[in-house]
Amino acid sequence: MTSTKIQEIKQANFKMSFFFVVALFYAFQGIYQTSMNVYQSYMMNEVFLLSVSRIALVNFLVILPNYLKMFTGLLSDRVPIGKLRRVPYILIGTFIYIPFFILLANLWDYGTLWVGTMLVLSWGWALVDGTLDALSIDVTPANKLGMMNGTAWASRNFGSVIATIVIAGIAAAISWKYALYIVGAFAVLQGVSALFIKEPKFNSNEKRSWKKDKEAISRLFKDKQIWYTIIFVLLFNAGPGIYAFIFTLFIKVGGFTTAEISVKAAAAFLASMAGVLVFGKISDKIGAKKLVVPILVLFWLSIGTFFFVKPGMSEWLIWAIMGFFGFCMGASFVPGGRLSMEVADPEMSGFVYSGLASISNIAQAGVAGLLIGLTSKIPGWTLPLPFFSIIPCSIGAIIVAQKLNWWSPEISAEVSAVG
Repeated sequence: MTSTKIQEIKQANFKMSFFFVVALFYAFQGIYQTSMNVYQSYMMNEVFLLSVSRIALVNFLVILPNYLKMFTGLLSDRVPIGKLRRVPYILIGTFIYIPFFILLANLWDYGTLWVGTMLVLSWGWALVDGTLDALSIDVTPANKLGMMNGTAWASRNFGSVIATIVIAGIAAAISWKYALYIVGAFAVLQGVSALFIKEPKFNSNEKRSWKKDKEAISRLFKDKQIWYTIIFVLLFNAGPGIYAFIFTLFIKVGGFTTAEISVKAAAAFLASMAGVLVFGKISDKIGAKKLVVPILVLFWLSIGTFFFVKPGMSEWLIWAIMGFFGFCMGASFVPGGRLSMEVADPEMSGFVYSGLASISNIAQAGVAGLLIGLTSKIPGWTLPLPFFSIIPCSIGAIIVAQKLNWWSPEISAEVSAVG
């Protein structure tokens, strides 16, 4: 099926209500993911009193499915159930949630059962989340990818804010048992929301075979654009990895406490919602390629404001720095996020998008963490100076961006003319 035909099917199938549904399930995703991170940290550190090495091991096991969800995406890409590829797998993952959330809410002892339950829920989440990502790509025409990507990121961050304030508050005021019941309910709603999106049928009458699956995978890895995209995402998305060091900056350089910075960090989340929505909409008008350099300039200007962090700094300056950084961080999710959706052809969209999401995680946690960690050991390189060790990655991303075949409004106009 040609790319023009695919866009025709997407345009005919698309409804503006899909934005609302996508906003719902990504908000539920943000609530789920952030709540579970807080719960896991609380149980391991304050209830089970685990050693640092044991915590590291459990964290690795529980997060592993998140890095392997490209394979659950591949499953829905190549093995449809009936005539549908996405919705059946989303519902399977949703049904996994119900008994295991009930079980988890009643476990208060560390052991194989607790770790196993967390791991099963993590696999359920990987199945639901990765397949929902693929479904959102399947239904979105190229000229609306920016807004869809912006809606997803903004809603996820909104869910994270709710989880930080509301779910954690319920857990503190009542107990994690009832908080987990609420999180489980949101997880189920996340899966159920997919029923309100009409799944388009690409090659629904095509007879599946292992040979065709092998050919599809082979075509994918022979495509230079996929490899350029991997390199671009790895380089460009290293910048947002700085967020993981913001608390360290304000505590070690500014002399603040975690509690004092936590509320201000919410400002960064909220501002990032605005950044990703604004630049996502702009990318639908002019394409994301033209935004790569302006977004990087804004992003590094926001990092420059961290030089103003010092003991006794005013409250309004903290809010301003967090807000500006959050807005620019949100904007920085647009080029890589949109590009990942553009290159994810429906034939392999689950595998490609989930795989690129894992690359993005590696860029933020691995590349950024390694560069900041190494340069912070250089004499005189105190925070925030090590943050700027990531600038060569941004320069590399600008160079690689020229090799990529980005979507443009002109392409969209051609598709509309053909239709």
